[in-house]
Amino acid sequence: MKRWLTWPKIVFYAAALLGFASWYVPRISADRYREPIHAALENALGRKVEIGQVKFQLLPTPGFTIGDVNIGEDPAVGPEPMAYVTTLRARPTISSLLGGPLTFASVDLEDAYINFTRVEREPGNVRWNFSSLMRPKLLAAFPSVHLVSGRVNFKFGDTKSIFYLLDTDVDLWPPSSADGPWTLRMRAEPARTDRPARGFGSFVARGEWHPHDSSVTMDVKLEKSELGDMVTLFEGRESGLLGHIWGDAHLAGPVSHVGLAGRLMVNDIHGWNQTPPGGTAWPLAVGGMINVPGQVVEIRATTEGKQSPVDLRYRVADYLRRPRWGVTAIFSQLPMSPLVGIARNLGWPIPQDLQYDGIAQGAVGYSMPDNTPRMDGEVMVANSTLAAGGAPPLRVASADLRFSGSAITLTPSVVSNDKNETATLEGNYDTVSGKLNASLSSEGMSIPSLRQQISVAGAPLLGQATAGTWSGHLRYASPDTAGDQPWTGEIHLKDTD
Repeated sequence: MKRWLTWPKIVFYAAALLGFASWYVPRISADRYREPIHAALENALGRKVEIGQVKFQLLPTPGFTIGDVNIGEDPAVGPEPMAYVTTLRARPTISSLLGGPLTFASVDLEDAYINFTRVEREPGNVRWNFSSLMRPKLLAAFPSVHLVSGRVNFKFGDTKSIFYLLDTDVDLWPPSSADGPWTLRMRAEPARTDRPARGFGSFVARGEWHPHDSSVTMDVKLEKSELGDMVTLFEGRESGLLGHIWGDAHLAGPVSHVGLAGRLMVNDIHGWNQTPPGGTAWPLAVGGMINVPGQVVEIRATTEGKQSPVDLRYRVADYLRRPRWGVTAIFSQLPMSPLVGIARNLGWPIPQDLQYDGIAQGAVGYSMPDNTPRMDGEVMVANSTLAAGGAPPLRVASADLRFSGSAITLTPSVVSNDKNETATLEGNYDTVSGKLNASLSSEGMSIPSLRQQISVAGAPLLGQATAGTWSGHLRYASPDTAGDQPWTGEIHLKDTD
């Protein structure tokens, strides 16, 4: 006699029953659990909570699906709710499933809009709206929280920060004991409220916060992102700069002085109308400090190796409210020849046969007070040469570049040729208006020795002559309107062809 039930049939019917239950159970109203759920959420979150429709959930774990959840704010912080959640999935603890009081082991927040608010009632008395969650009574009932594709805003009183986090996934586990750490795993895309709603790069973070000594340990990874997006994130405007940037860092220390050490990689730097140059990525060693309560970030980046020719220092204060930032570049024996290729990649109209070399020493600071670029500093370029079209190079023993406001000034510099004949070059360029003013003068210099270089600038007469000498002075000024003659001056030609 055949057995009616066999293992394959048992598995099939069990799977069919589970499938039917997973489809049918969420359609069963759980309104009779509304009040216990409402009380359990308020008890776990320490906030007034409003909830919409409540349904059962069977898979992947038994629980409740709750729609249109509004999590209120601490009245001492402000009137706007702390969070709006389209769908909240709450999973009871095992003790609740066995008949104990209803408490939740975890909650999932889907399509959520969360406000983190910083309040300063008086100087030195600063608190965030999540500080109340540190109370022992709440910690005992606080569930693990999982945010899926949410938006996180930062507020200062009633004012929202210009920065927020988009498409944010967060896993937050409360401490298992009063002295234990909070554990965080996060992925997000930083964005700006004054730009279209899209992320500018993305990062992943994982670490711990230890409330007993207010310290953190965290590993952060910047995923491969557009370099232009990073510039737009801080400047608030399109830069036209393209390329890629990525890296990782380890952070550790008290929240008032979190140490940072890591590595950044940059490649394919080019302008919007240029082809990516390819080649090997540039590695940068990164270090610095973050003062979280004081909202100060200080970062230093250098090239890897014993002696870095470039030392970049970045500082930003009040970064979530009204960012005030500045960058200082310190140059130490920096070779100038690679900069010509970078300038071409950025779209500067530099002829392919033009070569420039030299060694730079000095420092330049750059900031944007009142959204106006400002530079300060001085750079000395020594033993520079300029060659074009196979002609003998022109030499400049020392050139002094001064930076002030939006202006870059080249102080009078002596240019010499292979016959030791000299000319004097000076100029000024305004980075805001794009206006260039320059002058070149000589008491007597061979035309062939600088014809190739001067023809690049389109200077009249000297660019067309092939022999002879010249003396006098030439001035160049960026034309105000099309058709204006940029060159003026008085020159004397001798034995020219």
